[in-house]
Amino acid sequence: QPLDTSLTSLLSDGPTQLIPYQGPKEFVDIYGRFNKLAKRLEESEAKREQLDRGREKMLTDISHDLRTPITVIQGYSKALHDDVVPEEKKKHYLDTIYQKSLQLTKLINAFYEYSKLSHPELPLNFREVDLVEFCKSYLAQNYTEINLAGFYLEIDIPEKNIPVSLDILQIQRALDNLFSN
Repeated sequence: QPLDTSLTSLLSDGPTQLIPYQGPKEFVDIYGRFNKLAKRLEESEAKREQLDRGREKMLTDISHDLRTPITVIQGYSKALHDDVVPEEKKKHYLDTIYQKSLQLTKLINAFYEYSKLSHPELPLNFREVDLVEFCKSYLAQNYTEINLAGFYLEIDIPEKNIPVSLDILQIQRALDNLFSN
């Protein structure tokens, strides 16, 4: 005579789909283990899908970040090629092209590092820097681009040092995205 034991009493987690069974306790235990395994498999699949979405977002973000310096390099080199740049500004254009190529190299190296990771979380490389000097340097490097984009900067940076811990590459990526958008 089968025991009147229900699977739901064995499964405190409550899987989304149970295989209903009532019968001898030994079989109820087997069905219970099967249902627990099915629930863990479902959770594992959901986690894998979440990781895949994270990787896709990371790739999208990095490809977007690569477009900004490439656009500047193309625009400046085209202007130099078409000889529309005044002689006194040519060195500045060449310096900007060089700086953007260095930025591209950093982004590509970061992309390489990220691609080696099995987890989509972005590793941050914090360094102690002076925020005032960082801002001055960033704005000086990008002043011409900002100006050519039609923006006028009114800069009010304090004179005293402001020590902060930040990931310079990620902050530059964020600022580049703000200015390019």
